[in-house]
Amino acid sequence: MGAAGVPLVPGYHGSEQDIELMKSEADKIGYPILIKPTHGGGGKGMRIVQSPNEFVDSFLGAQREAAASFGINTILLEKYITKPRHIEVQIFGDKHGNVLHLYERDCSVQRRHQKIIEEAPAPNVMNDFRSHLGQAAVSAAKAVGYHNAGTVEFIVDTVSGQFYFMEMNTRLQVEHPVTEMIVGQDLVEWQISVANGEPLPINQSQVPLLGHAFEARIYAENVPKGFLPATGVLHHYRPVPVSPTVRVETGVEQGDTVSMHYDPMIAKLVVSGENRAAALVKLKDCLSKFQVAGVPTNINFLQKLADHRAFENGNVETHFIEHYKDDLFTDPNNLTRAKETYDNARFSATLVAACLCEKEHSAIKSSLPGTNGLLPIWYSHPPFRAHYQASCTMELEWENEYDGSSSEFFTFSITYQSDGNYLIEVFMCL
Repeated sequence: MGAAGVPLVPGYHGSEQDIELMKSEADKIGYPILIKPTHGGGGKGMRIVQSPNEFVDSFLGAQREAAASFGINTILLEKYITKPRHIEVQIFGDKHGNVLHLYERDCSVQRRHQKIIEEAPAPNVMNDFRSHLGQAAVSAAKAVGYHNAGTVEFIVDTVSGQFYFMEMNTRLQVEHPVTEMIVGQDLVEWQISVANGEPLPINQSQVPLLGHAFEARIYAENVPKGFLPATGVLHHYRPVPVSPTVRVETGVEQGDTVSMHYDPMIAKLVVSGENRAAALVKLKDCLSKFQVAGVPTNINFLQKLADHRAFENGNVETHFIEHYKDDLFTDPNNLTRAKETYDNARFSATLVAACLCEKEHSAIKSSLPGTNGLLPIWYSHPPFRAHYQASCTMELEWENEYDGSSSEFFTFSITYQSDGNYLIEVFMCL
């Protein structure tokens, strides 16, 4: 890449992996350094090393994780950029030597080294910088004779303003829909055409830039417990309606089980607008209407991210979540907010209890054909019980975000009223 004129982060990229040599190279680069596997991605095997005393343990740990995850334990070393942005460029090449870029995506907002919000084009980027970034990505693709869809990822030093090549992903990535929205093209269709030997349908000068787009990754995960992946049944699943400016990509439906054997991503929510502000308003609105019950999700956390003033201003970098953790994570010592959350949870659980009772009644009613909607006294609503209104108890579990180590249980007494309503009382909470 360096020979092709693509800027590289100072580091060691050789094949020799002797630990003494690697220690020497780390000293030359200067601490802090980043240890990375040469294969794979998703943050696996990466280590930030602040001093020489940490190097050996970090290096050996990275090798073990790389071997377990990717089958290859080769490691490279790079200078660690302390305030970076993660910006990637979508490129496309055909078998006729044509390569172009489709602008960039900002993927800086991450947790556990994995992206959760992407946007295109990158905010607060000057046109000259965007042009140089795109040209570097095209040069990288041409240097290896690449064709089809690819993503050239760069790390941008927000202090110096320099950008450096990080890696190239030789595939169509999870976040490609945001690019499709701002260029008005179907990249999967492009892949098929290129594989069929056809040239790219447009050239670089014909690539449009149509507004702005965001993608939010909705995961089954427990945010207060360090974004720990969650499992369970999707008892209720209602994504937002799709439209030309709202796209939902999902592989699950109501009643499915999110298991430990697969990635816990439930859906990708992608929205677009005529500019960044309009797209952000749409993202917030869609997140507020996206309904999932049965497993904990990161939807509320995504809403907090989208509402944050720094994010609204486009001031993002890869440590965004860590930097603003006091704003984004609930303070367990904030008793006022804790009480509000508890009261809201109790009210919501009460509504759920009523809905479950009504659903049970409707199921009984529909299972008795030939009654013309009139139930015998044994299935009446409220249920028949001599000299007393029928009641039942129900217990619901609540994942308390103010106490990430445990769940709480609401126990309800539900009494059926003669007017068809329910009297629901919380008489115990453990």
